[in-house]
Amino acid sequence: EALLQLATLDHIDDFYFLPHIPFQWLYSISAEGAKDKDQLRESEHEMVQHVLNLEMIARMACSLSVESYHNKVVRFAIANIANLVRQVVFATRSLANQPKSELIKQNMDVYKKAWSKELNNLVEAVDEITPVNEYLYISISHAKENVELIAQILDAEFSYQMRIMVLKRIGQILTKLLML
Repeated sequence: EALLQLATLDHIDDFYFLPHIPFQWLYSISAEGAKDKDQLRESEHEMVQHVLNLEMIARMACSLSVESYHNKVVRFAIANIANLVRQVVFATRSLANQPKSELIKQNMDVYKKAWSKELNNLVEAVDEITPVNEYLYISISHAKENVELIAQILDAEFSYQMRIMVLKRIGQILTKLLML
């Protein structure tokens, strides 16, 4: 049972590290227009797969808690994300077909804010049911991997916004660790 709990926390730790990347990738490809339809389809698939992974990890997190209220909050948050992902995919398709349309850009900004809000709600809900001591053990064991990944991301040709998002998430994680 202890090994299962550690494996579950390992997945949760992976979930916490840069959960916004699939959305940013899909958004950036769409904003460039429908130049490469295969790449757009691939990023859409990655986005949907990401949500399926989030659902799996949310269920795993719920298995660690006997708090029915907190489990309901996690399930509600993941249901909102699952409903939103289809809308996001359709909005990005519209953006890809008409990347210069101000109305579509504004619409996409609304979805971007909604996605970020719902994802943050899920992160906070999972925080409530995750045992801190075990999570810290797993998090520390992943620190080296995460630092290497950060270095790769920052060296790669990502947008300025994505770099800011990565650094902001790292700051949030470090703030939580320091508060313990």
